[in-house]
Amino acid sequence: MECWGYEHNGARRWIEYNGAGIYQPSEIMKIILVLVLAHLIFVLNQHFSEKTMKHDSIKLGLIVLVALPPFLLVLKQPDLGSALVLASIIAGTILVSGISYRMLGVIVTLAIAGIAGIFYLLFNYVDVLINYKILEDHQLERIYGWLYPAEYASSYALQEELARVSC
Repeated sequence: MECWGYEHNGARRWIEYNGAGIYQPSEIMKIILVLVLAHLIFVLNQHFSEKTMKHDSIKLGLIVLVALPPFLLVLKQPDLGSALVLASIIAGTILVSGISYRMLGVIVTLAIAGIAGIFYLLFNYVDVLINYKILEDHQLERIYGWLYPAEYASSYALQEELARVSC
C-alpha cells in the first residue's frame, strides 16, 4: 500500500473501489485470516490425531507460519489497532486448535513476559522503542492517550471516543 492508495490520517492504507467508498485491505484480511486458520486447524487436527509435544509443536509452527506474514504486513502499514485484532485472532486460533494445555501455558507465559517487557520499556526507556522502530511516534501518542487521557487530550482516539459519547 506504500506505492498506491489514499492517504488518510497520515497513513497510506486506503483503497477506493468503484467510487463506492474507501476501505482498508486489513479489514478484509481479518476475515480471510479467520477462514484460512480455521481450515488449517481442521486439516491439522485430521492429520495429527494423537496429542504429542511434537505434533503440537508442528501445529503451532504452521499456524504461526501462515498467520505471521499478514500480521507483519498490517503492522508495517502502520496500523497497530488492526494488528492487535489480528494478534487476537491468532491467539484465539491457537487456543481452540487442540494444542495441549502445557504448551498453551508456555505460550501465555511468553506473551505476558513480552507485553510486560514492552510496558517496562514504555515507562522507563521509551527512546529504545523509538530508536529500534518498535513503535512509531503516533503509536506512542495513542498508547499515552489511552494510559493518560487527561495529559493527552489531543489524541485522535480520544477525540473520536468523545465525539461518539456526545452524540
